[in-house]
Amino acid sequence: MTRPPWKRKRRRRAVRPTGTGAVRPLVADGPDAPLDGLDERTFQAHVKAGLEQRGYHVFAFPYMVWTLAGWPDLTFFHPSRPGTLYVSELKTQTGSLSSAQGPVLEHMATVPGIDARLVRPLDWQQLKDGM
Repeated sequence: MTRPPWKRKRRRRAVRPTGTGAVRPLVADGPDAPLDGLDERTFQAHVKAGLEQRGYHVFAFPYMVWTLAGWPDLTFFHPSRPGTLYVSELKTQTGSLSSAQGPVLEHMATVPGIDARLVRPLDWQQLKDGM
């Protein structure tokens, strides 16, 4: 007897191959490593780890196809700052917002209590110091 799909056990990989045989590091080498050369997935892992080290509760969809078009990459909050929800769209230094991401981020920025922003690798140090 086979189990229904929602009861089957899933196997998870610890790291994801890049397709070239090399393994992509999960975070940059150290807290002050230069981030400008990272791809978006590695940059997101670095930012998420940095926020979690500072006590933030961070949520990121494992697969962005599960979200509405344009939904930001990270949603997070800090227990000591009630009434504020942070949403961040992460992009590389040269990456641009899609046609769906721009309006969603602009709308979220107008909602009281939501701090919505676009974060690039060179902005991360300034953002990290302000948190």
